[in-house]
Amino acid sequence: MHTVALDISALDPEFRSHAHRGIGRYVRGLSSALGKLPQESVAIKTFSHTDIHASQNPIISLLEKGAAHAPLFKMTLRQQCIQPLKLTALANSFSPQAELLHFPAHMDAPAFANQPTCVTLLDLIPLVMSDMYKSATASWRFHFARFLEHRAITRASLVLCISECTARDAVRLLKVPEEKIAVTPLAVDLSIFESPADKEETLQKFRLNAPYFLYVGGIDPRKNVETLLRAHDEVCQRAQEQGRVRPLLALAGKIKNDKQYQHIEACLQTLPHRDRIKELGFVSDPELAALYRNASAFVFPSLYEGFGFPILEAFAAQCPVICSNNSSLPEVAADAALTIDPTQSSQLAEAMSQIVLSPELRSSLIAKGLKRVPLFSWDTTAAKTMAAYERYFSGK
Repeated sequence: MHTVALDISALDPEFRSHAHRGIGRYVRGLSSALGKLPQESVAIKTFSHTDIHASQNPIISLLEKGAAHAPLFKMTLRQQCIQPLKLTALANSFSPQAELLHFPAHMDAPAFANQPTCVTLLDLIPLVMSDMYKSATASWRFHFARFLEHRAITRASLVLCISECTARDAVRLLKVPEEKIAVTPLAVDLSIFESPADKEETLQKFRLNAPYFLYVGGIDPRKNVETLLRAHDEVCQRAQEQGRVRPLLALAGKIKNDKQYQHIEACLQTLPHRDRIKELGFVSDPELAALYRNASAFVFPSLYEGFGFPILEAFAAQCPVICSNNSSLPEVAADAALTIDPTQSSQLAEAMSQIVLSPELRSSLIAKGLKRVPLFSWDTTAAKTMAAYERYFSGK
């Protein structure tokens, strides 16, 4: 019997960068589904960052005190020098000893470790879209962080990629050997959609008193929100000229505190139909389910995605999807969405107009989307993950 220790740190509510984002959903879904599998040749144990921080090893404690007083590189010393020692102590604490440590977020894996590691590669956005991130990569700290991140990936014994697109990027950009890679697509938690919030209460709360398009996600440049805003403005202009109701655009999520919001705000000020855009702020899961269910369409013009959770969420909530034709999105959407070139706002506007004007098209997309949902389940993700573990151990 072999043993894998899975890092479930993302389930800690205090781990804010993970717990309330896609990583948290991934770890929750994967760990739960792995727990239901028969552990015939591979046993699954779990650990959290709090387990590692609580190490009582006197040598590690001494090193931690030294790192705390270091004039520079405190975090790097902890993560890259002390963390590997803690991980070894952690692996040895399991019975039987953990032979492989799985980090479901590649940025959490150590670049230098004494234990064999498995990492889940979510995406390589800073490499794929290096031109867009030039300003961010100017600092040496950013470069050094990317070096450590990339080394953690390339030195891993097993690399799980959440899409075929991400796997190709790993081979092309980091030269990860194909034999070390397994593709384990993500899934969606269907329980979110079992008890949606009341339709009328939700629409009233967010002042959605007309047909609306929905966007869910961040506003960093990769998300291409400014193109969406311009396309929506064009749709409103067409509707006005044809004597139809101008549709709303609902932006779900806390975006006003984002450092990119000033660019979004500047774009909004230039739009003639600015009054048809609603910034919803934080949305609970039941409210999100209701928003998807009642939207004319979910619109996702991202320039690059490692997977694309929201597309599956929209499918599950019986919401038509308009999305980009790039990166991993065609793997998820297939023929169940209207796909567009995200650099062409006119293409996006045309797709949005088609959805509004054709109930038949909308119904067809909903039916196709529902057929896609069962293809992406956490049980399937867990089965493929377990198969990757078993393949790794059989090849040792």
